Amino acid sequence: MPSYIGFESWYGRDCSNLTRSLLAENSPYFFTGGKFTFNPNPKWEIQLWLTNGWQNIVRDEENKSLGIGGGIKFIPTEDFTINYSNYFGNENPNPVRLNRFFNNFYAMYEKNQWTAILGADYGIQQTLRDGCDSRVWLIASLKRELGNKFELAGRAEFYSDPNAIILSEGIKVSGFSANMDYSISKAALLRVKARKFISPDAIFSLPDAGFSQRNFALTGSLAVWF
Repeated sequence: MPSYIGFESWYGRDCSNLTRSLLAENSPYFFTGGKFTFNPNPKWEIQLWLTNGWQNIVRDEENKSLGIGGGIKFIPTEDFTINYSNYFGNENPNPVRLNRFFNNFYAMYEKNQWTAILGADYGIQQTLRDGCDSRVWLIASLKRELGNKFELAGRAEFYSDPNAIILSEGIKVSGFSANMDYSISKAALLRVKARKFISPDAIFSLPDAGFSQRNFALTGSLAVWF
């Protein structure tokens, strides 16, 4: 099932930006398991999840632990959404258990041609060395519709995982991007995006085998669906 964590869809055309944020890329795209949903009234939604772990189709032979999670969505008005979701589970092979407690918060405001989103992730995980590691990741996104055909969007983000708890290698990076969409038809979308990353460390590889503290990419996409 699609992940309940975060506001970005695993379908690229449903996201405000052509490429997903670092927060979304480094949290699960999907969960395998079961969920319980309760809506006490139209403004509230409560979910409970039991999963095969952190983005696992099946449980690992070396880690049979289940993951648990939950989410609360509050929609005070038709324009405004507040969401909190979390995940708790063991992320280490047996017999050593290293628990991860991951939290995601976001607020979304949609009014007329504008969409504004603020989000934050907060993660805690046990480690073999220092006992526990915690990190905060941040994102802000703004989108504006220009008539029926064009959309402009911008995003700022900050991602820090220096001890490689989530990633395979430690990083600390800020990112900025600008996105333009052109709706060719109801079933075709042309997208162009410029994105820049900045890091205090030289972590981005260069064609001459060197490394840089900065990285720039221009990306284009043509999406067609039926």
